[in-house]
Amino acid sequence: MSEVIKLLKAAGIDYVFHSTRVVHIGKIADSGVLTCSALLKRQTPGSKKDISYGGGNYVYFRYIQGKCATKFSAFGTRSSLDDNVHFVMPVEKLENYSWFISSVDMNGKVPKGISDSQADMPEQKKIAVIKGLQRYANDKNGEIGVHEHVQLNDISHIVISKKNLEEHKSNYLSLITSINDMKDAGNGTDRVKVIVGSSSEIAAVRIANAHSIIQ
Repeated sequence: MSEVIKLLKAAGIDYVFHSTRVVHIGKIADSGVLTCSALLKRQTPGSKKDISYGGGNYVYFRYIQGKCATKFSAFGTRSSLDDNVHFVMPVEKLENYSWFISSVDMNGKVPKGISDSQADMPEQKKIAVIKGLQRYANDKNGEIGVHEHVQLNDISHIVISKKNLEEHKSNYLSLITSINDMKDAGNGTDRVKVIVGSSSEIAAVRIANAHSIIQ
C-alpha cells in the first residue's frame, strides 16, 4: 500500500463514492466502466457541464471522511437525489488509476498543474492535501477526480433507493451481474454489496456514518 493511501486511511477516508443518475445504469452495465463526459462520443453517460467547465476527463468522487458532518443531501436537490445511484469504491483501488484530490468542490474544474499530459497529481501534492484533511475534518464537499474511467469490478457497494430499484429493476440486475462477472473474471471472491433505503433515508445519512451503512 502506497504512502498516499496510508495517509488517506489515517485521515479517516476508507471509501469514495460517485453519484450518477439512475437512468444511466443500463449503459454503465453494458460498458463495464464508470466514464467521464469526455467519453460521450462513445455514447456513455456523462455531463455536458463537466465538458464546458474543463473537467470532462475525470470521473468525480466524493470522499467519505469519518469526522465529516456533511450529509448525502448536500450533493444535490431533493429531486436530483431521488434520481441518483451511488457507487462506492475502497480508496486502495485508487492505486490502479491516475487521480487528483481537492479539499473543496472543484465544480467541474481540475486543480492547477493537471492537464491531459499530466493527468496524475504529483504524489507530494496529494500528500499535502491529505495532511490538511488529517488536521481539519472536511465539511466542504471535497473531491477526488479519477482520470477517464473506473472499472466496475473496483466498486464494492451500490447505494440505491427502493423506488429506483423497482423502477429500473431490469437494468439494476444487469448492473449487478456485470460487476460480479468482472470480479469473477479477475479471480475475486467478493461480491458487490447493495444498500437499499428510501430516498429520504439516504439523503439524511451523514457522510461520517456512511462507514456504518456500507459494512
